[in-house]
Amino acid sequence: MFGNGNPPEGSGSSGDPNDNIVNVNANIISRVYGAMHDIFTGAATAIHNEVVINNSQISGFTYGGFARSAAGTATATRNTITITGSANMGSDIFGGYAVATDNTYAAIATDNIVNIKTSGSTYASIYGGIIETNTHADTDGFSNNTLNLFYDANTITNVYNFETVWFNYSGDAGITTLNTTASIGSGTPVVKLDTNGNDITFGGAINGTGG
Repeated sequence: MFGNGNPPEGSGSSGDPNDNIVNVNANIISRVYGAMHDIFTGAATAIHNEVVINNSQISGFTYGGFARSAAGTATATRNTITITGSANMGSDIFGGYAVATDNTYAAIATDNIVNIKTSGSTYASIYGGIIETNTHADTDGFSNNTLNLFYDANTITNVYNFETVWFNYSGDAGITTLNTTASIGSGTPVVKLDTNGNDITFGGAINGTGG
């Protein structure tokens, strides 16, 4: 399920891959994209898209924005995913996903937001941003990515590439593993856990090379 952009492997544009809203209120067996921009040459962008999933079961991956270029920069920023109700997510969630195949160009997946407004749900892995095999110095899949958790009793197996995790409730964090190793070309990442004045029990593991 696509918002806008062009289909996989750059087979032609079908709309602007920026500033889209996708509302899901049904069971989806495939992947969900706020937008996809997949091209061979030039800058790929998937910016300021929103995916809202309510009382739905999603079997495939969910992307706020997906950008891939074989010869150019790839930018997937300022995307938002919000999951509410009794949603059941069967696969990983990515706020932004950026692929710049040529390492002379940067891949950026920053300033993305994931809001979890369910209770009693189980999640596999949630990524603020992800960069696929890019070593450019300006590559960044971590900065200003935010995970907002609103209710107790969820289980999240893995959390990656969020600069900030907000807890907007009192109770168990529900995170099995928080990974502090960030996809960033330079600098030392520091993950901030903000309880917002709430009492949070963190019984999971914190792994990785970041702070």
